[in-house]
Amino acid sequence: MIETNEMLLDRLKADTAHEAWEEFYRHYWQPILRYARKLGLNEQQSHEVLQDTMVALVRILPQFFYDRRRGKFRNFLLTSVHL
Repeated sequence: MIETNEMLLDRLKADTAHEAWEEFYRHYWQPILRYARKLGLNEQQSHEVLQDTMVALVRILPQFFYDRRRGKFRNFLLTSVHL
């Protein structure tokens, strides 16, 4: 898993965050897909989970405040897979 880029998370909050979302997707699509496969889902199901997770994150992250003291972003991210 990659190191959390807090500046990227902040950039996702902008109304014109298209490039930031593309960067976010490039960084996190594979870990989400791997996690879904690790949960026992097949390839198609894993891609559906990836899509559903990204849609949920588009709704959640603009209001999200990342605090390292409360835990790792990857924990939040992988918890989001279960939403």
